[in-house]
Amino acid sequence: MAYPRPSFDQEFHPSDRLLQGFGVGLFAYPHGFMVDAEGNLWASDVNDEAMILGLSAKTADGAGKGQEVLKLSPTGIAVAPTAISSMSEHRLQASRPMTRAPFMRPMSAPTVCGIPQGQAGTMMRRMKIAATVAGALSAALMATGARAAEITVIGSTAMTEFIEAVIPIFERDSGHKVRASFLSGSVLPVRVKEGAPADLIVTTPESIDDLVKAGKVVAGSRVDFVHSSAGVAVRAGAPKPDISTPEAFKHALLAAKSVGISKGPSGFYMLSLLDRLGIADAVKAKAVFTEPGQRVGLVIASGQAEIGVQQITELLAMPGIDYVGPLPPALQTTITYATARSTNAKETAAAEELVKFLSSKSVVPSARKMGLDPAG
Repeated sequence: MAYPRPSFDQEFHPSDRLLQGFGVGLFAYPHGFMVDAEGNLWASDVNDEAMILGLSAKTADGAGKGQEVLKLSPTGIAVAPTAISSMSEHRLQASRPMTRAPFMRPMSAPTVCGIPQGQAGTMMRRMKIAATVAGALSAALMATGARAAEITVIGSTAMTEFIEAVIPIFERDSGHKVRASFLSGSVLPVRVKEGAPADLIVTTPESIDDLVKAGKVVAGSRVDFVHSSAGVAVRAGAPKPDISTPEAFKHALLAAKSVGISKGPSGFYMLSLLDRLGIADAVKAKAVFTEPGQRVGLVIASGQAEIGVQQITELLAMPGIDYVGPLPPALQTTITYATARSTNAKETAAAEELVKFLSSKSVVPSARKMGLDPAG
């Protein structure tokens, strides 16, 4: 939501003579300025004396000024003063009826809040500083208030560590909050088709295309942001086999007593690779398949599998295993991850900011550290 930009400024001559101002006749001694999320300036007015700065602190009709908090709107002075009972008690009493006056008006005789400029040079400078500070505070608060949103993300399990690593950076820079949950590649499409609320979906292009056909993802909203490759791991402390060539990798699989294979994208690729290498039957007979959403690293760390293949980013995140290396270039695959906007998205503008962030240079160091390559 965009808030009106306030005009809490005053115009001064280079000699410090005030040309225009606001709040004429309203204040005795204004201070303690604060700007709210709607761009209104709240000013405290303190006075417990009949005179202040050598001048009368009474209005033209003899009423006393001060001991109030006044609200000044961006387009006019909406005066909703609230009386303070005494300097010692600091209690707010019931507010008086609201009146309205022009926000900015020229002055035939230079004054500051009704005090002649010639007799209140110090106060004029204070008001000038306060107005400048109020404008800066207003801009900061409006920028934050206008952009703050909570973005709901549903992502593939493989993206867990990466998304969780970069979210704090995005939240710090944007002011938004991100609430992310992660599901396996097989479960995610089912949940989204069931209508799970989300602003952004993070998964493979194939899954996104399927969700577009199901009417759950906005067509044309897909943005590829990282590439993931497959690698090999063994239990921590175990000898690392040679996997530098297709033949060496094939030998390592055949020599292992058990092989961990996932039920995600890398697992599907692994099964096709076994056929390509001509060892499908031999490896499948000793394969340990993970449950949906479970990582191969878990069955390797537990000793259920002697060796395993999965996306590098998922292997690097697992304790209890040693990463051997990537698949040989001739056998390597690239799994792309993309974002897409859900058809039930609520925070579309904020989600678009997150999409741009995930494709920016800001996330490259984190991506590289986790075995991912930028898609752009």
